[in-house]
Amino acid sequence: AQPLVMGNFEISGGKHNVVFVATVSNTLYAFDGDNGNLYWKKNYTVNGMRTPTANDVKSSWCTPYLNITANIGIIGSPVIDSLTKTIYFVARSTDGVKFQQYLHAVDLVTGNEKLNSPVEITAQAAGKGDASNNDKVPFDPLRNNQRQGLALVNGVVYISYASHCDLNPFHGWVLGYDAKNLQQQYVYN
Repeated sequence: AQPLVMGNFEISGGKHNVVFVATVSNTLYAFDGDNGNLYWKKNYTVNGMRTPTANDVKSSWCTPYLNITANIGIIGSPVIDSLTKTIYFVARSTDGVKFQQYLHAVDLVTGNEKLNSPVEITAQAAGKGDASNNDKVPFDPLRNNQRQGLALVNGVVYISYASHCDLNPFHGWVLGYDAKNLQQQYVYN
């Protein structure tokens, strides 16, 4: 994920240039952009789980998986809503069998989750594609890679997906969530 900067941002009793850094280990940091002081850091891995790794997405035609060589937590660049002082991002967790992805809406000042956050990312679309069941194609949180940056447009947070090393069956997805309540609004497969 790319670092994001908020200039002249009210935090810690004054206005500062703040750099928000998201990591592949599902940790988000808020640093002072001028002197490097840490305002807060939090990890968003689901309790009792771990961050997925490259070993989790290996396949017969993609071993070793070289696109990402270690943890696969927050990969896509977050997006900031400066009016509500919220940063949105996708974090991934696994227990080695079950894989989950969550959309988070976090307060920029504290790092705390906002109301209704996080929400587990799930989806299905009508179709007969790979892995379909009863004419429905399910979203697969293991195979679908959220590498692209999130977008915030007209109150909707858009999340797009590709794959990990063409780990079949995968599908491209674009999902849209209401920025206020994190309810899923759009599903495109």
